[in-house]
Amino acid sequence: MYQRQSDKRWCEKVKIDGKLKVITALTQKELKKKLTDVDSYKLHWKTFTECADEWETKHQNVIEEKTMQSYRPHINRAKDYFEGEYIADITPDMIQAYMDHLAGRRYARDTCHRSLNILNMIFRYAITQPGSPIRFNPCASVTLQKGLSKTRREPPTAEQIVKVTPDSTMGLFAYFLLFTGLRRGELLALKWEDIDKEAKQIHIRKAVSYASNQPDVKNRTKTEAGMRDVALLDVLANVLPDGKKGYVFGGESPLTATQFRKQWLAWCRSVGLAEAEVTEHKGSNGHTYKSTKWHPLVTPHQFRHEYASMLEDAQISEFEAKNLMGHSSILVTKDIYTHIREKKAGKDVADKLNTYIKEKTAGNNPAVVKNR
Repeated sequence: MYQRQSDKRWCEKVKIDGKLKVITALTQKELKKKLTDVDSYKLHWKTFTECADEWETKHQNVIEEKTMQSYRPHINRAKDYFEGEYIADITPDMIQAYMDHLAGRRYARDTCHRSLNILNMIFRYAITQPGSPIRFNPCASVTLQKGLSKTRREPPTAEQIVKVTPDSTMGLFAYFLLFTGLRRGELLALKWEDIDKEAKQIHIRKAVSYASNQPDVKNRTKTEAGMRDVALLDVLANVLPDGKKGYVFGGESPLTATQFRKQWLAWCRSVGLAEAEVTEHKGSNGHTYKSTKWHPLVTPHQFRHEYASMLEDAQISEFEAKNLMGHSSILVTKDIYTHIREKKAGKDVADKLNTYIKEKTAGNNPAVVKNR
């Protein structure tokens, strides 16, 4: 019997049906009572891990594979934390302790929020299953800690954007993203036949996802709103050849995950948008060896964000931007526009203050500003 430090619950490991389970309780007395009859404890139904695995299997053909891949780290963390716990025994205070645990590990607010949402989906699934003893969702009253760091994809810098030219395969890929705002999977599924130069439109009807290395072309996009027509801007149309067929990037079939990753990194390195990570290790002969690993400084999604910035600069309405970018909700577009405007407001304030100080201190010591 031991007390778990993360949530102060008392625990004991026991074998049930040949499997090691962890039985928990708030007090030692309650735990001893549970341990007196292990067979009756089986009535607590399934473990969290079993329910999480069932939920994933149930939804693997419903949720996009790329989205499910982004869920799995959150699911695996939760399975590790609640290992051996029967799902019916998980209480709101335990979920809250888990959220506090993630915060203590310095996970960003978005990561903690996504983890809580996934737990919420797993419990909602478990409640509706035949024979489930769960009567309420313990995630409902759980809150995230205040002051968690926020992570947000930022558009590329002006210095990075000037390096984007359509004179190479991946240079054209980045150029395409910059002036269409397409998602990576949408652009990888794009065919030359989808580009209508006469109507000045690009028809987005498919997207590529990767369950493994091979591309899986789906006759749908990430959201229903993703099925859309995007304006073919002159700056892009002027660099696109005529009379070609097949996939714009890949030819007869889309690029594999490995091909795309290697080509993107190679392009980033060629234009100075990659950084080197040098590590050292000692060999069995005692000599020190250095190895270099390169990392891109920009991602395809950052150019999509830059497209959103251009829409805001051009005073394209949030409703029109939502349709162009294929957002599932206007709230997503509003959030992006708000972030862009907040950044611009901060820059405008700095520019105004710099101008004021220059004018105030003209001909004087720039470190001295007279008090009013």
